[in-house]
Amino acid sequence: MGANVRKVTQSGYADYIPVFLSETQKLYRCGAVPCNVAMIQVCPPDKHGYVSLGTSVDATLAAVECADHVIAVVNPNVPRAFGQAMIPMSKIDTFVRTTRRSSRPCRGRSRRSTPPSAATAPR
Repeated sequence: MGANVRKVTQSGYADYIPVFLSETQKLYRCGAVPCNVAMIQVCPPDKHGYVSLGTSVDATLAAVECADHVIAVVNPNVPRAFGQAMIPMSKIDTFVRTTRRSSRPCRGRSRRSTPPSAATAPR
C-alpha cells in the first residue's frame, strides 16, 4: 500500500484489498465487493447507440454489469475501442459531457526529456 492511501485506510475512510488487477473483475461479479455506483468514462455514442469504454475494459466492464447505477462521463478524448469495450447506451443511467483530457496533469517524465541511459551512454 502506498503512502497516498495509507492514511485514509488507517483512519477507516477506505478499504484496502490486496489483489492482482486481473482479479478485480471477479470481486464485482461474485459480489465480494458490491458496486452501488460505477463512475466511468466513455467515448461519444455511435449512430447505433453504443459507447466505448476505451482502453479501460478490465474491471470497468464488470462494474458496469454489476452496479446499481452507472454514471458515464462522455469524453471525446476517450478512444473508441471495439470488442467487449462497446456497450449499449441503455446500460448507462446518467450521462455527463466533458472535453477535459484529465482532471490532473501527468506526473511522469516529459516525452522531450532525455532518458538517463541515453544521456550517460558512450558514443
